[in-house]
Amino acid sequence: MNFSYSLPVNIQFGRGKAANVGEEVARLGNKVLLVTGRHSVKQTGLLDRCLQALNAAGVTVELFDCVEANPLTTTIDSGAERLRATGCNVVLGVGGCSVMDAAK
Repeated sequence: MNFSYSLPVNIQFGRGKAANVGEEVARLGNKVLLVTGRHSVKQTGLLDRCLQALNAAGVTVELFDCVEANPLTTTIDSGAERLRATGCNVVLGVGGCSVMDAAK
């Protein structure tokens, strides 16, 4: 068996990084599937800050906010289907380890 696997990932972490997310995503495409969990990014205000930065950069957002802890393959399949159906050309994960795994 022969195959090639490439997974370019840019992980940014730290205070104030949400303000730059619009510029970062806009360099890669103009329509993003924003992958999050169900609660914490909303409760902390991080989702709102990311949405503001993305909108300011002219990026269209499709929100996929149903990633659970240790996401099931059915969740991943649902996200992939949403990506195909909406024509997003960038995937952005905002949240913890499960969200990052799902976004990858």
